[in-house]
Amino acid sequence: MRVREIRAERFKRFTDLTITGLPASARLVVLLGINGRGKSSVFEGLNQWKRQHNVEYFHPKFQDKAAGSPLVSITFHEEGTQDRRKAVYLRSAYRNEAHFQTTSISAPSTVEDEEANRLELLVHDDRRVQQNYNRIVANTTNDIFREEGADDPTTKRKLRDTHIGPLRESMRRVFGDLVLHGVGDPHNRGTFLFEKGKAKGFPHINLSAGEKDAFDLLLDVFLRKDVLTDAVYCIDEPDLHMHSRLQGKLLQELVDLIPPKSQLWIATHSIGMMRKAIDLETANPGYVVFLDFSERDFDQPVVVKPVKMNRPYWKKLLAVAVDDLASLVAPRRIVACEGRPAGTEGRTSRREHDAKCLRRVFEEEFIDTEFVSLGNSDDVSTDSFKLLASLEQLLADVQIVRVIDRDGRNPEEIEDLNKRGIRVLRRRHLESYLLDDEVLQELCRQQGKPDKFAEVKRAKEEALSAAKQRGKTDDDAKAAAGQFFNSAIRVLEIQNPGSNWEAFFATHMAGALRQRSRAYEELKEDIFGKAI
Repeated sequence: MRVREIRAERFKRFTDLTITGLPASARLVVLLGINGRGKSSVFEGLNQWKRQHNVEYFHPKFQDKAAGSPLVSITFHEEGTQDRRKAVYLRSAYRNEAHFQTTSISAPSTVEDEEANRLELLVHDDRRVQQNYNRIVANTTNDIFREEGADDPTTKRKLRDTHIGPLRESMRRVFGDLVLHGVGDPHNRGTFLFEKGKAKGFPHINLSAGEKDAFDLLLDVFLRKDVLTDAVYCIDEPDLHMHSRLQGKLLQELVDLIPPKSQLWIATHSIGMMRKAIDLETANPGYVVFLDFSERDFDQPVVVKPVKMNRPYWKKLLAVAVDDLASLVAPRRIVACEGRPAGTEGRTSRREHDAKCLRRVFEEEFIDTEFVSLGNSDDVSTDSFKLLASLEQLLADVQIVRVIDRDGRNPEEIEDLNKRGIRVLRRRHLESYLLDDEVLQELCRQQGKPDKFAEVKRAKEEALSAAKQRGKTDDDAKAAAGQFFNSAIRVLEIQNPGSNWEAFFATHMAGALRQRSRAYEELKEDIFGKAI
């Protein structure tokens, strides 16, 4: 089951909230924003819809009855009547069951009844580990004594593997050396038993807080996935107590565990979860939806739609996750290109020109890449400022890429540079890509004047011809950029184009060099290689 739209009126934080635009392809929905921005209230709304309580039990925003009763409604992509007990699964952020032991076995209620009757409000304790322990023991006992297959010579090992084997593998994939061994004796201080390194059979109480919380979530989803086969699974802050390196692994396991027709919703502001969600979306566009709850005035009607995850937005999320440390979070890749370095003298618009253009061009596909201008081609090739060498020492896992313009280099020179690990653009320089005909066509479309393409193309050709008359080569787009800038803004009547051609190219032209165009794919391959 996949959510299409949620409405919440006069409910908790919300005066009139609409969450809309969610595609049917979304397997994972990520609610983002700092604490107190309404993410948990969305889950509380789903809980109210599921339980069909008197909505006033769920904290109406306005106590004045004249304001009207609270309302929460959900529209799904799938048609038909839903069994609400099985349509929504919820886990609150108040998950803490540090220790339990059992001395007897009792028959558990059905999963549907458990889900219908638990967690009246998301501020209540959400303890489930002992209850799930009892369910595993009961399920195993039922398998032993059921009449069907009574003569099946199943061994203890096979029976144990059936009931906890997949869960054991999930824990191993998240934590590596932590192995779920078994359930112990339910009549004698029964509890989950684990192995870790040389430690054998140590009880659940000995797990760390992060291990306990991850095990709790994986166990609970594992025991419900065969019943809640077409549901919206909601988990508030699944990253509690976990190191960022493990958060992504946990999210991957949760996504893999829920049934194919189901959808996972999480509320988070952790780096590990966000990075994994971005990786999932990059690998399969449309698979993940990001909903931003920051900077919203919920005293007014608010419409929340999926946000596009690009580099500026990723940097904004890092600021939420790590506050003032955001600027210290290292990218995965640094591309050193030509252009006047930041902090040098001269015209401000020319500082980091190439880097500004490349950031704009690749902001959606390469959000974990930073671009820096180091000077001329020799400065980039030799790392004359020793910046790249310093970064490689400080940032052990960062990939350094050096790329320069082709200019007038012959094939032998380019081959020699490639052998030294320096990448060379196949076109003369960056402006050659930015003045590609496909880019000009997209620029006209973005300005609402697609019929002006022929005139804009002619302006480029005239600028190149004028540059040639000044002694430049036929393909020297940089020499033609100034004249083209003056002509293009006149033809397209562009408001606030920038004070010079460098500013115009770094915003409008770079913004028109879109994915899937020939120029984009060539530039991408020139910088990042064919493997990307």
